[in-house]
Amino acid sequence: MSHHRSMLPRLPLSQPFSPFFDSRRFFDDLEFDRSFNRLNWSEKPLGVSQKFGDGYDDIKITDDSFCLNFDVSHFEPSELKVNIIDGNVVIEGTHDEKIDKYGSVKDGILTIEGKKKSVDEGKTILNNFLKENIKYDQYFIDTITKTYLSSSLNSSIISKDCVEDVNLIISTLQSSITHNFTSGTHINMSNPLMGNFILPILDSFGKIDNGILLGNTISHGLMSECQNAFSTVPNRTRPLEGAFGRVSINIPYEGSPYNGTCIIGKIFTWDICVPKTCEKHNDMLNLVKSFNITKTNSSISPICDVGTFSDNPPFTFKGYIVGYLILFFVIWSIIGSLVDIYIVPSLKERESKVLNEKWFKIFQAMSLYTNLKLIFKLPKKVVAKNEDGKPIKGFVRSEVISTLHCIRTLSIIWVMMGHSLGFIMMISINPIDIFAIVGDYSKQFLPNAYFSVDSFFFMSGLLLSFMFFKSLKRNRRRTLSLNNWIMMYAHRILRLSPSYYMTIAFYTWVFAPGIINQMPIYITTSFKGMDTCDNNWWINFLYINNFVNVKDQCYLIAWYLATDFQIFLFSPIILIPLAINAKIGLFVSISVILLSTASNIVEVYVYYFPPSDFSYGWMDPRMGDYINYTEFMYSAPWIRCQIYIIGMLVGYFLQMKHSLKIPFIVNIIGWIVSLVIMVVDIVSIRDWVSGHEMDLFPRAMYSAFSKIGWGISLSFIVISCFYGHGGIVNRFMSWPFWSPLGKVSYSTYLIHLMVLLYIVGGMQGQFVFVSLWNSFIYIILPVIVISFFLAFFWCAIFEVGIGKIEDLLIDRRVKGSNNKVKDNNTFNGNIKTSDSMLCDKINEGWRDSISYVEKL
Repeated sequence: MSHHRSMLPRLPLSQPFSPFFDSRRFFDDLEFDRSFNRLNWSEKPLGVSQKFGDGYDDIKITDDSFCLNFDVSHFEPSELKVNIIDGNVVIEGTHDEKIDKYGSVKDGILTIEGKKKSVDEGKTILNNFLKENIKYDQYFIDTITKTYLSSSLNSSIISKDCVEDVNLIISTLQSSITHNFTSGTHINMSNPLMGNFILPILDSFGKIDNGILLGNTISHGLMSECQNAFSTVPNRTRPLEGAFGRVSINIPYEGSPYNGTCIIGKIFTWDICVPKTCEKHNDMLNLVKSFNITKTNSSISPICDVGTFSDNPPFTFKGYIVGYLILFFVIWSIIGSLVDIYIVPSLKERESKVLNEKWFKIFQAMSLYTNLKLIFKLPKKVVAKNEDGKPIKGFVRSEVISTLHCIRTLSIIWVMMGHSLGFIMMISINPIDIFAIVGDYSKQFLPNAYFSVDSFFFMSGLLLSFMFFKSLKRNRRRTLSLNNWIMMYAHRILRLSPSYYMTIAFYTWVFAPGIINQMPIYITTSFKGMDTCDNNWWINFLYINNFVNVKDQCYLIAWYLATDFQIFLFSPIILIPLAINAKIGLFVSISVILLSTASNIVEVYVYYFPPSDFSYGWMDPRMGDYINYTEFMYSAPWIRCQIYIIGMLVGYFLQMKHSLKIPFIVNIIGWIVSLVIMVVDIVSIRDWVSGHEMDLFPRAMYSAFSKIGWGISLSFIVISCFYGHGGIVNRFMSWPFWSPLGKVSYSTYLIHLMVLLYIVGGMQGQFVFVSLWNSFIYIILPVIVISFFLAFFWCAIFEVGIGKIEDLLIDRRVKGSNNKVKDNNTFNGNIKTSDSMLCDKINEGWRDSISYVEKL
């Protein structure tokens, strides 16, 4: 016998499969013998005059037996012989003669029956019979859909309502779609279920998409069409409604058998639409696992997970509390602004005592108008004068590290660009095109945007040390007292936490359940885990989220705040030796840096870690779970402290060294070397970023020393500019207009992830990466602009406003003329209360984005 095999994957009946199927495609998958050499078919199509249940047409499969009856009286010759040969049913000859214990023909009826050796034996024989001898025909569609498909749904693990709705869809499909040899396929639209519900949900399913050769692993469906599918059901109060879902299917690859869990990076995503009664996670998962989508020898389904909107946390009373609390602060800030504009001027004219009342100061501390003015206030250039009042020529030391606003602004923009690229790579249907771009040397600043974080660690250590030793020069005993250390820690928490806590609360109980909860991208397996804040928010509040439940950490970018805070806690290990003696402090600092570097190298060798956190680069198959790299390398304070300590040493140097002369040629060489080191840091792992293997030794060396090189380069740039050797670069980096953006960098960092999630989540269909410029215009630039815009208001209310209230409540006042600081001597512009200045502040790297005064 000659055989014509379908090129489509085989779908054996020995496994359950979807009730939502195209009959023509379904029978193609059964790999029928289309030559029909063994049978002469009559001109009369099979099943035209037959309906299920009439005569002897029947298929019955129970747990321990099977019986198959087919009307074969149409066949020529009329005498048929049935044999079981190698598991296949072969029809060849005689009439009314029992040939085998499995089959007989009597009065034109073919009967195959027997005891099953296993549950699947009858299904195997049925499959073999159909594979060799059945032609497309409505008769067999009737039989299979009405018996086999209905029995394939395991009602014990799927809810009763879900099973009922699926069976209703099956029976409606069976009665509405006809297909036979002579007249083709016909759909009867007289049943309203077909037009109002079944066809829309089938149409909304994800189809085989384009871009497969370019790395597309998402079969997009149409969520709106699915969710709008609705139909009433006769004799039933519950209607049929559509529910959108995403199925995650492990893509098989060599050396990685199915293990039941999703392998991130090796997942195919398929959008489906099911009845709303099947929307719960377990119902949808068990239903789709009956789809035998691929031929595999594994007993474990490649379907590893489903995403459904029912998984998303509901909007609860906590969301209302947070929402009303934010609304309270917004209204307070608006009323305070109106008072500032229309009432305070008249109170000043009358010299009213109300202006000096603490309650009034607290009320006005939240004035949005005043706080925004303070943020946008540009620093004034200091002109040093001699005793005669004439300007002093040459370099005059400033107490302002004016370049930091520029570094802070450029770094936060770099952070947002890097995060945006990561999202673009996850959602695009042609990620291979992106790899071709990021593999270019000129684009390495995108996959290596992680150095922006190192810049913030550097600034954090620099400002802490700079302000500490400024205080030390004023009052050594007070600065080194235990009380001062306690207050320093307390003040740090009070300054950092309000804005951070409000961000976590808003994301957890308002943004996630109320704003992005219906965006399909966030029910994709790759994005799951973003809703863990409801259980883990308290870990973030304690600043230990980089150690506890790292795999399910809340608000992923918050790892930086935890790591930075932990390094800050141990800063006395460096500050106290430096305060005692410079040589001792330098020895301790270098020793800690060496220990950190050694730990870095050891971890790479022991755990086979990558050189950087770019998750799309080549990964050593011996590495194990990637979360280990995140916990023990990327967010580990004992690793990140390298560049933080370098910043502390620079802060000490700037505070203690009144002036520094750098020869012109040395200065030029220093700038060239610094820039070369930065460029080498960024481009040296280009091959690894492009997916090429990298040996352990270069990985370890890059991981251990690249951040040190970055810190040394930043150190020279800051020192050269601070002491007046920066030239045109210093003028650019000291441009006053960097100041407002630098002040809100902390708030920008906190909220930019939500802006990115919203913009990317709004793309419900295909996203095609066209070019880096195109992505910059449509995604990256909107993220940057909107994040900065919202940050100004977030900062004005939750940083400046609450910061003022903190100082008023603890009533810290600056006493004596030595503590008074002019407006032009601040990092970010002085923010004063009406009769006192904020004082005793230890500036942090992020938090100094809106330092109230520079003092101590």
